[in-house]
Parts: sequence; C-alpha cells; structure tokens
Amino acid sequence: TTATTLGTGTGGGGGGGVVITAGSVQNCTVYGNQSASAPPGHGLYQTGGTVQNAIISGNGIGMGEIHRTGGTMQYCGVAESGFDASNVVGDPCLADPAGGDFRLLPGSICLDAGTPLAAVTCDIAGTARPAGDGYDIGAYEMDFTGQFVCSFTVDNPTGHDSLHVKFTSFVVGGTAPYGYAWSVSDGSVLSGPSPEKDFTYGAFDVTLTVTD
Repeated sequence: TTATTLGTGTGGGGGGGVVITAGSVQNCTVYGNQSASAPPGHGLYQTGGTVQNAIISGNGIGMGEIHRTGGTMQYCGVAESGFDASNVVGDPCLADPAGGDFRLLPGSICLDAGTPLAAVTCDIAGTARPAGDGYDIGAYEMDFTGQFVCSFTVDNPTGHDSLHVKFTSFVVGGTAPYGYAWSVSDGSVLSGPSPEKDFTYGAFDVTLTVTD
C-alpha cells in the first residue's frame, strides 16, 4: 500500500510513474513522469490492485498517460476519459507543479471529490482528512479557512491558429464584492469574474489579481 505520496521522474518500459500489479495506491499525486517505451502508461501502468483518490496528470506527451489491463481505479483525478464514472476528468489545478507545489487551488475538480479511506487519516503535510465536505483527491488535503485565495480555469487552453477562450475565476475568503483584474502578456486587460477573449497564434501568459 502506498498512501499520500508524490511521484515524479522517468520510468522504464511501461510505467513512468506508478506500476501496480497488486495492493493499493491511495491519495497520491503522480505528475511529470515519462515512460521510456511502449506501452505508454506514462503516469500509471496497472495490471491489478486498487488505485483510489490519486491524481494522475501531467505525465508524458499526448495520450497514453494511463495504461490499465486489470485492477480498479476509482475516485481519481485524471486527464483522460473512459474510466470508472467515479473519476473526475480535467485539469486538477495544481498550485505550481513545475516549482514542486502540488497543492490544489480553489475551483479544482479534485476538492472534496474523493472517497473516505480508513487507512488515510491525514495528508502528506499532516493535515487531517477530511478538512472540507469530503476527502480531497491527491497527496494534499486543502483547508482554505482564514485565507484569501484566487485561481482560474480556461475552457480552451490550446489550439491551432485563432482561439476563443473563456476564463472562469474562483475565490475563497475575503469580503465580496470582489474586483477582478486580468492582465494578458499581449498587453490586453480584461475584467469581471468570467471574461472571454480571442487569441491569435502564439503563447500567452495570463495573470489574475482579485481585490476585496
């Protein structure tokens, strides 16, 4: 049994992050891994056992992040659809994975989306589970009590040529009404909690500042 751990790195053929044939993987975050050869399974290569409350995201390039031929995978945060209906699909909204910060941000699909596990009573930092309405998926259990935190999601983050994008903000703490200031690296400025913008070809940085 592996519980409340983080996994990053490069693995051998089939299974860049986690290889499980039996036992269980619970409340882990598997990110930034690469399988050296096919079959991919950049994040997870599973032939048996149980995977629960795990985030498997940001592994490898393209499809093939998860390769399963047996076992069960439930209540996980994944990037690919087609698995058990208890799993949530999409961006887990990790704080700064490139910088080693795998905590969840407000609005994450993984918040309160896990299942209670008797063997997992706290997260990797020692925070008791659950801290909210339910168990969080991944290695961290988030408690935003007393904090003023914002984040946002993008409905259409990548594409070819021109792209129409809608931003959705999430705020916890502070005192409403909030002020929203969006700054885009092309020099444009947006406002409101859910602005939309047309982008031309290129890469852009977007910063959200929320005031109360």
